[in-house]
Amino acid sequence: MGSHRSSHPRIFHALLGSAAVAFFLIAIGLAMPTKNRLETLEYQAQSKAALHAAASLQVSVSSLIAREWESLGSFGVLVDVKNPSSARQVSDAANRASKGILWAGVVGLDGVVVAGSDGLREGEDVSSRQWFLSGLHGVRIGNVYTPQNDKDGIGQRFNMSRPMLNDAGDVVGVAVYTMRFDWITNHIAASADAMEVEFGILDRRGDALADYAGFEDDPMVQELRRLALLGSSRTSHNVGSDSAFVGALMPNFVQGDVPEFGWSLIVRLPSMPEQSIMGTAWNSLVFILGGAFVIIAAVAYLFAAHFLRPISALVDTADNIARGVPTYPTEDDSSHEAIMLSGALARIQTTIASLEFKAKGT
Repeated sequence: MGSHRSSHPRIFHALLGSAAVAFFLIAIGLAMPTKNRLETLEYQAQSKAALHAAASLQVSVSSLIAREWESLGSFGVLVDVKNPSSARQVSDAANRASKGILWAGVVGLDGVVVAGSDGLREGEDVSSRQWFLSGLHGVRIGNVYTPQNDKDGIGQRFNMSRPMLNDAGDVVGVAVYTMRFDWITNHIAASADAMEVEFGILDRRGDALADYAGFEDDPMVQELRRLALLGSSRTSHNVGSDSAFVGALMPNFVQGDVPEFGWSLIVRLPSMPEQSIMGTAWNSLVFILGGAFVIIAAVAYLFAAHFLRPISALVDTADNIARGVPTYPTEDDSSHEAIMLSGALARIQTTIASLEFKAKGT
């Protein structure tokens, strides 16, 4: 059968195209809010993970420092200020008991070092040092510093001092530990590596005490530094052109039965890890949408082939009849409309043939 050419689409193709467009719109309408929701859930999960990591590091470091602080108290009880030789032996023992203690010393009320581990600084006048003055009247955690003449090559350190009391409760001297700061940062780094997070430590002013491992310029970290003085655990999220991270701030993260250190901890980790909720759920959604597309396409094609293609063929037959091309419609029972249309065309063709026969007879 011939067919009259037209610029309009065939109904068969129109149905398939409409089904594809409808599926595309549904997929977009479903995917976009789902993606946004998954990103929100992922951020919330990573924020909790960052806070959990910061809290875990807090517990670990606080326990570590609390042990040394308790050791300093015991050290002050055991030392006899009036016996320099005995005091040095106790200082040496304290120094060797922990890798974190760089120097252990005993200072008399006059501010002169009575005894020090390995004999270091003995006889030195430290009466003007803040750790001594504070140690006479209470407890003191000094600022982290690096000596101008760093002979031992250790680098950063800080002092812990507390008063030494006699049996009557009177202050008789000051016990002091000079602690290695890298001992603490190495401990944190080992724990952070195990949890696959990055960390930084800030002092009371929000300045960096420990290296940020290359993320010190991250706007998210800068925001957390500004929040460090507010005194509450915070999370922050930063999505940059080259990175996406979530961070957590733990102010005054050294807790427990110890003086205030004034240190704050920043933890950073990717907001979208490799094995993420977003990735897994998104892959599942893509798989489901792909399967739905195949099913819808197959159903639409079968529907069009079974119901619309016969009607399209009958339409071509009607066009041929209208143009005077002898054509007899095929009988089709694929649908009620196809039955009615093929029957009507058959009657029309029969009527036309009858009229033509009568015209020839006259």
